[in-house]
Amino acid sequence: MKRKLLSLLLCAATAMGSVALLASCAEGETTATTTGGGVANNPGGDSEERFLEKLPADLNFANEGLDEEDLTLYVAYSEGNNGAFTQRSLKADPMDESVVDQKTYERDDRMKAQLGLELVIEQTGTGIADMESTIGTQLQAGTPDYDILAAYQYYGISMATKGYLLNLANLAQDDADYIDFEADYWGKAYNDNMSYQGAYYWITGDIALRYIGGMYCTFVNSALYRDYLEADYGSIYTIARDGKWTMDMLIEMSSKIYEDVGTTVNEPDSEDIFGFGYETNDPIDGIAIGCGVQFTYKDPTTGEVQLTFNNQHSFDISDKINKLATQSTSFKYDDYDSTNVMPAFANGTVAFHVNKLFQAEAYLDGFEDFYIIPAPKYDENQTNYITGLHDGCTIFGITWCTPKVRQAAAALEFLCAYSSRDVMPQYYEGALKKQFTRDAEAPEMIDLIHSNITTDFAVAWGGSIDNIVHIFRQCQKITNGTIKRDINGWKEQIAELGESLLKHKDGGAVEE
Repeated sequence: MKRKLLSLLLCAATAMGSVALLASCAEGETTATTTGGGVANNPGGDSEERFLEKLPADLNFANEGLDEEDLTLYVAYSEGNNGAFTQRSLKADPMDESVVDQKTYERDDRMKAQLGLELVIEQTGTGIADMESTIGTQLQAGTPDYDILAAYQYYGISMATKGYLLNLANLAQDDADYIDFEADYWGKAYNDNMSYQGAYYWITGDIALRYIGGMYCTFVNSALYRDYLEADYGSIYTIARDGKWTMDMLIEMSSKIYEDVGTTVNEPDSEDIFGFGYETNDPIDGIAIGCGVQFTYKDPTTGEVQLTFNNQHSFDISDKINKLATQSTSFKYDDYDSTNVMPAFANGTVAFHVNKLFQAEAYLDGFEDFYIIPAPKYDENQTNYITGLHDGCTIFGITWCTPKVRQAAAALEFLCAYSSRDVMPQYYEGALKKQFTRDAEAPEMIDLIHSNITTDFAVAWGGSIDNIVHIFRQCQKITNGTIKRDINGWKEQIAELGESLLKHKDGGAVEE
């Protein structure tokens, strides 16, 4: 099979494991349940439970008489904005002195020694949506240049509906039953929610740096908080720790901060100091998920998906988001993946902002005056803080037509397990909890953020369900009439999506 000569790429890291499933049997209920996973249940990452149980101890493909080509796995990946997180999850520069990079390099070196396998990676196109357009034709034809896909979830997940990927639940058919879906290092609940009626085309977990980095949190300007609020409210960490960080508290606190310091006198502009800064993009999704919105419910027995969005709690969440966004002390920045609002926060002109945790690395290097706390609850009756994940997390699949199914499955299992054991603790404990925080209490907050991560089927497959998850981005009040306008379309799209996924459940090959 024709292969491209791909360059080995640089840098490092990887993370995470635990996710939670937002689900309820009755429409209108919002119950978040946490399921097993490496980081959330075991931040140190030192658990040996279910570690490589499905990889035979003597498995080494180099001993099977395979040539160099068969021992090389070609991985296509797409990269999102704000950092080379997917690239860094796959390959490390041996000359990099960071502990995370060294552990990633050691992980890959260990795989070559133990399994006889090596990765060669290539970015498909320059945009996050380029993967399918770049390699779709070859996958359609059954002549892939790649064995494994590492996709940006929002844009890549729909490739499963076109038969481009193997159903990983059927790996035993290829004598490749090496992936332990129940292991701590795989994001079990997240993978379950990407699946449909037993068909698993994509998986993710501790192998993906974009998982842990994509957690939504609240960034707080510590200088503005001390100047305006601390005398009346006390420590923001105590408020968060006591479960009292709510939408009402965010609305109230942010309403007390505004300074007209910009060049346009007596008229708000982007140079003024605001209590809350936002963009009508994915951070609004993070706020809604934090408030316990429930889009769908998946039956744990049948795997069937039901739409559960048409309830009063959804309407109430939209009311609070609208109130926060429209008060005079809030400012909407132009939308472009945080490139306007995060610099404003770093310049000290925004007191509160909800965004992805990895934005601290992207924008706050050298900025000292900030706290990190969870995204706000809906109210104090909400049992836990709920953390949504950005829809750009890296998901992994095996191309339906690769002749290296056994090698690809074994490599994914090996890389995820050793990422969890050796690499992830360095990133989580070292980088996130030390390098990207500014005080002794912040690491506890990151653990709190990380303790109850949530997703559901509609979030994972949002692009195939008319972006139902984006409905809150309008920052407008949602009513029963608003939902009824689209509800039949959403139901039809969920049904069509299910049919497309089941079409390739047993074979995976593309149909003409």
